[in-house]
Amino acid sequence: MVRVRFLVKYNAAPGERVRLIGTHAVLGGWDPLRGIELGTTDGITWTTHVNLPVNYEYTYKYVVMASDLNAAMGSMDVSANSHGNNVVIPTSKVPLVLRWELIEGGRTLSVMASPATLCVDDGAFDELPNLETHTRITLEAESATTTASDGAMTPVRKFDSKSTLIIVLYRLPIVAKRSATGEWKFKWDDDALYLTSVGLREGLKGKMKVIWVGIINSDDEVKPDER
Repeated sequence: MVRVRFLVKYNAAPGERVRLIGTHAVLGGWDPLRGIELGTTDGITWTTHVNLPVNYEYTYKYVVMASDLNAAMGSMDVSANSHGNNVVIPTSKVPLVLRWELIEGGRTLSVMASPATLCVDDGAFDELPNLETHTRITLEAESATTTASDGAMTPVRKFDSKSTLIIVLYRLPIVAKRSATGEWKFKWDDDALYLTSVGLREGLKGKMKVIWVGIINSDDEVKPDER
């Protein structure tokens, strides 16, 4: 399991709340009533912490709901049906879900093992962030504690210079190219959409030693003695 902090911005009207729902059962299985409630201190920035199983690609959305689900259902009438059983009939058409994100296909997140809390900043409600200007995924490794939506304080591991993280991928987000002099030049592939690309590298910078293991991309021929 990996602890993930989700964050989204939504300027809520009085009586509105934000929930996180998705394909996985942990995220409610697309059922808003079973989704995860986000908390806010200013009515704009909403956040929550979730423990997610690793090695899984999650699809999810945020929904806006009425803060009082019972009140949102309106008044109820109780009457008897033909079998003599009492049935509850809602007399109000106020919906529980006030607004869904209309992002086609939803948001996605691939979760792999991480020794720290992943912070997923999804930007604004119902908008996908521009990844060229927005760092979506970082690591929370500085604070001694984090605060969940229910106000509970949870300790977060702090790293020292002796900490080492080994990241194993089938294909690394690195591009190798041979120069005109025959030397190999390497650079990060910042266009890679891997979780372990830009956001993770920035989050780990200066905090711990990172060892990357995997295949490197190259369009140039690699001689046997260079492999």
